[in-house]
Amino acid sequence: MIKSKNGKAFRDIILIPTDFSPKCDNAVRQGLELARKLHHKLYILHVIDKQNESILNNSVEGEDCVGLKFLAYRTDFGKESDVVIETGIRNGNIVSEILKVEEELNAGMLIVGTEGKHGMENFFGSHALKLVLHSGCPVVVLQNRLFPDGFKSIVLPVSDAVDPRQAVDWALMLCKVCNAEIRMYLSFERDLALKTRIQIIANQIAAILHEKKVPYSIQTAARSKDFTMQVISYAAATRSDMIMIITRPLGDLMGFGLAGWNEKIMFNQEQIAAMCINPVAIGATDIDWMS
Repeated sequence: MIKSKNGKAFRDIILIPTDFSPKCDNAVRQGLELARKLHHKLYILHVIDKQNESILNNSVEGEDCVGLKFLAYRTDFGKESDVVIETGIRNGNIVSEILKVEEELNAGMLIVGTEGKHGMENFFGSHALKLVLHSGCPVVVLQNRLFPDGFKSIVLPVSDAVDPRQAVDWALMLCKVCNAEIRMYLSFERDLALKTRIQIIANQIAAILHEKKVPYSIQTAARSKDFTMQVISYAAATRSDMIMIITRPLGDLMGFGLAGWNEKIMFNQEQIAAMCINPVAIGATDIDWMS
């Protein structure tokens, strides 16, 4: 059973914040399909901050327009689904309120729709990274791309900076409901100790995937520099649907830009979905082997 950082089991709830933009509509549509496969409930949240409060005050319907848009989600997206859809409205800071609701619900997943780093001026463009880094549950970042068949192929990067072993349970869950395969992508290392460590991690993950009968492959990057862009290029070349990453590096590594790593993966131009997982502190370091 997958547990949150407070030690409690995540509830079967997918939380999706929305400003009713097309990208958030895409997140709701994708989240609805994922909730159906996982037998989860969907909770759609709209946060009213100072900026969109003034817009609502100048609208003929006022706050009623939010209720109408929620109704449209149920009738347009959920009419052929048996997923339970709940909705909520909060007032305040967008990021803070989303994180509060996530904690209150003990949600198992947060799905964020985004235009990318330079878009969505009135919503996620400037907030997505904060949500990813402070969320207690995994955050799936989606752009405009649709995944009608779910996430059939998942890239799992492995390097000295990003140890993905705590992501394995989430990968297994998605593989089960989406009939997906895992593509481990290892960083190129000249140092024998680092190369050995990465291979050990890959072998440990492979053993579990083999035991669970999950198809997988292992590929090593061609060069030592810019692992982030190599991951994205590999995911694009293999037509993968998702990149699953641990959002914090192992230890305090010089030259590893945490924000840069997350942003490049989250806002990749190929619009590959990114599932971002904050590791749970279970040992001497934040990132440790779950077993």
